Amino acid sequence: MLSNQTEGNKETTIFFQADKSVDYETLMSVMDQLRTAGYLKIGLMGMETAQK
Repeated sequence: MLSNQTEGNKETTIFFQADKSVDYETLMSVMDQLRTAGYLKIGLMGMETAQK
């Protein structure tokens, strides 16, 4: 559970690693759920960038 991994600290930055195969609507839905839960620091990182 995310709250366990962040120790309940909603100031923790949550990073997503994704490439173009990830469905945009699904990603946006997950990001909206995180915002609703109080996690406002969300970062996106492309898979191409992460592999360099």
